[in-house]
Amino acid sequence: MFKSLQERLTLLFVAFTLLVLISVGATVWGVETQRQDALVINLAGRQRMLTQQMARLAFEAGAGENAANAALQETEQTFDQTLRALLDGGQAPYLSDTTVALPHTRDFGIRSALNQVDLTWGGFRALLDELQQTPRGDPSFAITLQAIQERSSTLAAQADIVSTGRPHHHPYRIALSLRQPAQGLVDPFQRHAFAH
Repeated sequence: MFKSLQERLTLLFVAFTLLVLISVGATVWGVETQRQDALVINLAGRQRMLTQQMARLAFEAGAGENAANAALQETEQTFDQTLRALLDGGQAPYLSDTTVALPHTRDFGIRSALNQVDLTWGGFRALLDELQQTPRGDPSFAITLQAIQERSSTLAAQADIVSTGRPHHHPYRIALSLRQPAQGLVDPFQRHAFAH
């Protein structure tokens, strides 16, 4: 009987140890998933800020405006590299000359929203490039600048949709849902939008 009791206690101890190890593994996996989700949400949200920055820099750009043009081109490159990484996975610029690896998204809704951003981005970038070649005094400068300002609103609204992961929400209601990621919460609609 003593040997049988010892075997039972050993079996109970092994089962308890396995349960603890599984629990620790699930916790580590969950924390890593949340970290990756937060990174993707932050980068998608940063796209809106970069859109606003490009629209502001456009006022200072133009033919011969080397410093403003260089700042605008750097912002364009950051936006484009991040968009490519969000769409296809890969390296995206992050803090202070560092990059982060992003997974390829499998979620159809987010891919669709990213494709809309990509389509708008192509036209927006062409306008920015045209503006940088146009002298500030030229009449077409003001027309191109106006088109940039209008297109930047569309691009920013589309970036909002990507960062919330809910393409069915109206753009004016997006600001309310953006508060969740800012408070450190992970949106359940975004949890598995990107492959881990």
